[in-house]
Amino acid sequence: MSFGNATVPFYATDREKLYTLVLLVVMQLRTKNLHLSFGSDRFQLLSELDLSCNQLTGQIPHELGDLHGLRSLNLSHNHLNGLIPESFQKLQNIESLDISNNNLSGQIPLELQDLHSLAVFNVSYNNLSGRALEKGQFCTFDGSSYKGNPYLTWDKSLRPIYK
Repeated sequence: MSFGNATVPFYATDREKLYTLVLLVVMQLRTKNLHLSFGSDRFQLLSELDLSCNQLTGQIPHELGDLHGLRSLNLSHNHLNGLIPESFQKLQNIESLDISNNNLSGQIPLELQDLHSLAVFNVSYNNLSGRALEKGQFCTFDGSSYKGNPYLTWDKSLRPIYK
């Protein structure tokens, strides 16, 4: 898979058929080996993308922010590193964003506060730093969204960690 700087070998038998799925709405690729490029118009109608548990490495490609129809994005339980892309601010329909259990670093982009549809947000168990966002939908997320980030701070009196 070509995933930003990440690569995973592709072992499917009919690769061309995958690229012709213009009306694809939901894609779940847990623990699969495949090659995708998100830089085209082929995935514009995609509403759910689950790439969790794939042992992906490298940075999250900023092109994912161009998938304007996404309502759910799950990149959890991989080995992704680098920053959370600022391009995620363009995901105006996103309701669920799970990028937990990776090696992401840096701060949570302030621009994500403008994602008013966001109801589920999980960045736990990364290496994020700075302060958790506190405006918009982000004031509704409890500490479990952030736990496991030793350099990330938040108002624990307002958002305790629920186990």
